[in-house]
Amino acid sequence: MSGNIATIITKVNKACDELDFVSARVLIETNLLKLSEAKYYRLLNTSGRVLIKHILANSNPQQDSTKL
Repeated sequence: MSGNIATIITKVNKACDELDFVSARVLIETNLLKLSEAKYYRLLNTSGRVLIKHILANSNPQQDSTKL
């Protein structure tokens, strides 16, 4: 594992542990492709995994919602 991604994973896990989800989300969004890979995804803590799933779910526009 490269040093850069290890640092990012550590920062995301620490931010989630401290309930600083804004910082964790920024880190995840800037490194989304790398963190989505299975070998790095499994290194995230539970809150980080839920957050990345939420980001991926919200990145796809909802087809069923009606727009006002």
